[in-house]
Amino acid sequence: MARSCDLMLSVGSSLVVYPAAGIPAVAKDMGARLLIVNQTTTPLDGAADLVLRGRAGELLPRMVARARVLCGAPARA
Repeated sequence: MARSCDLMLSVGSSLVVYPAAGIPAVAKDMGARLLIVNQTTTPLDGAADLVLRGRAGELLPRMVARARVLCGAPARA
């Protein structure tokens, strides 16, 4: 999956525990965009296309709501 994705989301991970920490790097190497959501810095922050600092539980609902607007999906109540 990492080798063929267009966008890799790394959410709530320090990206220091392997082998899982290597998955975002593989995706990036294959041309995917990399978005990191984490409270602290990670070793891949410099390679990321976007880094958001904060709690995943607070940021993800806002990200999904914004994505729905951008994609023309109806708003949820």
